[in-house]
Amino acid sequence: MSTYRDSETVRTEVIWPGVNDLLKELSPNNTYANCRGSTNGCVITYMGLMEYSEKVEGLLILLQALIVVREEYPDVKLLIAGYGRLEKQVDEKIIQLGIQDNVLRLGKVSDRANFFAVSNLHCHISLKDTFGLVILEALACGVNVVANDVGDLNELKLNGINKCEPTPESVAKTVIQTLQNPKKVDSNAVLSSMGWDKCIEKFQQLI
Repeated sequence: MSTYRDSETVRTEVIWPGVNDLLKELSPNNTYANCRGSTNGCVITYMGLMEYSEKVEGLLILLQALIVVREEYPDVKLLIAGYGRLEKQVDEKIIQLGIQDNVLRLGKVSDRANFFAVSNLHCHISLKDTFGLVILEALACGVNVVANDVGDLNELKLNGINKCEPTPESVAKTVIQTLQNPKKVDSNAVLSSMGWDKCIEKFQQLI
């Protein structure tokens, strides 16, 4: 948030963090390409630190939703990027639900461009959040996003965001609908409105 002040006026404007052009960082040898297996293009991704209970609870909801999604897409793969002190809860939930064959935990992922390159749909489910930069990164890579209305999501007026409620039923329904009828995501439009150049331009306007 930036504040402009002179002798007569005070103006406050929220300036969101910029997003990098990840498509420029794609590698010709994508290490995540083998994650597809026999899914024929049905790969869902998730990325988040497993340090905060509200965020991990969102991931647990997504895991429960995967059971329903699997009925429609038996070979669906959920790639989970992230680590943290609560990751044991995630591993236990995967085993409890019996979805080990449909989930792949990747731990820390630094090659974000190639991670999103194998994704047909990115999920960002959380019970508490501020600004989900990972949502912008997925959109900047042309990937549809399913997310519940948390934090500042309402401020993002970008095509490709498919909203749901933070319940397994709503997440599953929205995921299936989005896989069947994905929105067109314009990477250039995302970068032109939310890229670092635009972010810097807004800061300069306040100086």
